[in-house]
Amino acid sequence: MGLIGFRCPAGSQTEGKEVDFITCLKCSNPCTPVMIRAGIIKSHQYRGTGISATTITGCLRQTFLSRTQDYYSSPLALIYSAFRGSMVHQILETLAGGGFGGQDIKVGLAIDEVMNDFYTEKRFYRDFPLTAKTSVKVSGQIDIYQRSTRTLHDYKTMADKGIYYLAKGLKEAHIIQTNFYKWLLVNILPVDKIKIHYISMGMVCTTGTHINFIDRNKDKSFDLPDVPMMSEQEFIKKVRPKVAEIHEAFEDGVPPTADGGDGGWLCKNCEFKNDCEWYDKNVLTGEVMDNGNGAKVPEVVTI
Repeated sequence: MGLIGFRCPAGSQTEGKEVDFITCLKCSNPCTPVMIRAGIIKSHQYRGTGISATTITGCLRQTFLSRTQDYYSSPLALIYSAFRGSMVHQILETLAGGGFGGQDIKVGLAIDEVMNDFYTEKRFYRDFPLTAKTSVKVSGQIDIYQRSTRTLHDYKTMADKGIYYLAKGLKEAHIIQTNFYKWLLVNILPVDKIKIHYISMGMVCTTGTHINFIDRNKDKSFDLPDVPMMSEQEFIKKVRPKVAEIHEAFEDGVPPTADGGDGGWLCKNCEFKNDCEWYDKNVLTGEVMDNGNGAKVPEVVTI
C-alpha cells in the first residue's frame, strides 16, 4: 500500500500515464534526472498504520488514504517534500556518525566533544491513553536532545518567504508536534525547554530570539516567541481527539475527516482530492484559495 509509481507530469511526452517505479527509472524520455526520481522513491517508504507526532498534525484523511491505498503521483509534486526536508536530516545523520575523517584531528575531537552532549534522530514510543482503560502505542522521532540544558531542538526548513509567516507567530501544528516529542520523553529525557530552528538558504530563525532581516532594502525585525510548554494533561486533552480518530480509522477502514490546513496548502499535491468534502467546500469554492491548482505551496515544512 502507498505510493507505488509515478504519473507522468504535464508537458512530458507521456503526460498522465501511470507507471511503476522500475519502468519510470528506465524511461528513455525522462521528465527529471534519474537520480532525482530515485531519491524520491527512496524517501517515500511505506509507514504502515503507526501513529506518530507528524501523523496527527497533518490531514488525517490524506494520511489514512496514503497508507491504505495504492496510488500514483507526479514526481515533480514530490521533489519539495522529498529533498527540502531531508537536507537537515542528512546533516544530523552526518554529525551522529562521528569519525570525521579528513578533518584536522583537533577539530574532529572538538566536534565529537560537542556532539557528546546531544542525542540525535532517535525514535521513542509510548502508550497514549484513549480512555481510562484503553491505549494505543504512538511514536515520534526527535531531531536533537541536549542533555546539559535538557532542551529539545527541532529543525524545520522554510522557503525564503517563510520569514513573513514566522513574523505572524508560531504554527499551532509545530507547537503540538514538539510538545508531542516532549510528552514521549517525559520518563526518559525530561524536557525543560523546546527550541524550533527554521532554516532557509540564507538564515536560521530560532524560537525565543529576536529576528533581523532585510525587506526591500529596509531593515526589519520581530520577536519569534518561545514554544509554549504544554502540561501532560493539557497535551493529552488537545491531541486525544485526533489520535482517537486516526486510530479508529485504521481499525475500521473508514477514512477520517479531512483538513487542508491553514490556507488549504495540504491540498495542493494531494492525490485524494476526489470525493473530498473539505476540498470541495473550502478550495474549489474559493473560500480558502482562488488558485487554480487548489492551494499554495507551504512556506514552512514539517520534517
